Amino acid sequence: MNQGIKFYKTYDVKKISECHQSIGPKTLTPNSRLDRWSGVHNAISDWMINDADDEVAVKVAEENFQYYDPLQRKIMSELFARFRALVPKPLPQVNIDFFRQEVSKDIDGEQKGMYTSFQYQFQDEDNTEYIKLKAGVSDVEDIDKAIVAETKLEGETFLTAQLINDDFDEIKEPENSNEIIENYFETIREFENNKKQATPGLHCYMCSRPSRCGQYPVVDGQEPKSNFRGILISKSNLMNLGTCERWTSWRAQYAIPKDIEKDSFEAELGQKFHTYSQRMLEKNEDIFGKKEIERLKEMLGNEEEKLLSFKQPFPNHNGGMILFGPDGYLYISVGDGGDAGDPYNNSQNLKNFFGTILRIDVNTSKGYKIPDSNPFKGMNDIKEEIWSYGIRNAWRFSFDKTTGDMYMGDVGQNSWEEINFQSYLSKGGENYGWNHYEGDSLYLDKKQISSVVMPIYVYPNNANIIKVLLGWKEDGARGCCVTGGYVYRGDLITELKGRYLFGDYCTGRILSLIHI
Repeated sequence: MNQGIKFYKTYDVKKISECHQSIGPKTLTPNSRLDRWSGVHNAISDWMINDADDEVAVKVAEENFQYYDPLQRKIMSELFARFRALVPKPLPQVNIDFFRQEVSKDIDGEQKGMYTSFQYQFQDEDNTEYIKLKAGVSDVEDIDKAIVAETKLEGETFLTAQLINDDFDEIKEPENSNEIIENYFETIREFENNKKQATPGLHCYMCSRPSRCGQYPVVDGQEPKSNFRGILISKSNLMNLGTCERWTSWRAQYAIPKDIEKDSFEAELGQKFHTYSQRMLEKNEDIFGKKEIERLKEMLGNEEEKLLSFKQPFPNHNGGMILFGPDGYLYISVGDGGDAGDPYNNSQNLKNFFGTILRIDVNTSKGYKIPDSNPFKGMNDIKEEIWSYGIRNAWRFSFDKTTGDMYMGDVGQNSWEEINFQSYLSKGGENYGWNHYEGDSLYLDKKQISSVVMPIYVYPNNANIIKVLLGWKEDGARGCCVTGGYVYRGDLITELKGRYLFGDYCTGRILSLIHI
């Protein structure tokens, strides 16, 4: 190793390229993926140097797995067996160490370096093979490949033991290796000049310092400080960490096959992958077998259940939002079905789902129940799921996490955009007026109707959406499509605390209001 040079691991440079706060004094958050790799590496090392009978050597080596959970033990045991199949005893001349391939560069008058590590060295006459152990689903990073390409000598071969794929692969040398290295040195330069930059939540599943960027301000109802935050996170149920990238977390922790696409099951992946992992432990002999992908899809498919479906009369206003409320019930916003002016008068018709907020209880073994407190429960010829109605297109709504009140951004027709409000104490049944009212004004020649809940805020729909889409400025316009937001309850910006923040899709304006 070159003396007097500050070296970065390529792993760390990769992290700081996304968030500068990801390296430094640790907060004791275990990285399950790294822990699994360490366990497998330690077992391999112990097995290689043990001259005892192979059965005994394997048993001694697998003692490295005893402190992990049952699923991790099974995964590591299989990965260990795969390595032994790739490199059976008797072994060639082998060294066990962290061999480094290094590159360095002068950055602002100081020498900085990067290195990538290899765990095993096999020697045979004039040839030397270096092995990088991979115990997960990821490939070798481009920066590691680039360093190998720029530094390897004649007679040296660099391989990766891809245990999940059950194979040795020679590390491919990228054509633009020098450019890749230069780009990563630029990342180091940026980091050295601004070490406090943070991007909360961008890749926190692999970060050991979540307390630094405030990604987890509260864990299990506590507000821990410094190191203790990491400990609590590691011992908490991942499903209770609302800001966690659950899909990535579970995949990283349990080596979920990479062939499964994130977007296929995004809303439920965390829970489903956890369930799958436990079933994999109980039922499957070959957790990385070729049929595992199909088995996973079958398991997930069997757990899916369609709760509601209804045909849409027009191609617009088909979206909406689903969100659990503070009462534990599932709230669903449904547009009026589309076309100008709600021609079928759907939003005032309680015999269909259109133009409503629905409220259902999904805490059942199958299907859903109608909460007893729903306003139209037990009424004939009325959809009992309806919680409120008279809505045009409330494609975003939210609950104030302090008060439980609901705020709803309802997109207008041609004149007014509106924000609607429902108190946490509400018994439901509010009629927000569409299509008799747009905003707080009568719509066209419609007649007044009684018991309409008027919006708490309106603004004119005066932006030209075609111009906006073409990139024209609409400086004098307020907007044309409200996007509902959230009540700010943070402590960082005191002036905004308690204010409802929302935006307009067409103009990009961010607005706020406080409802008293």
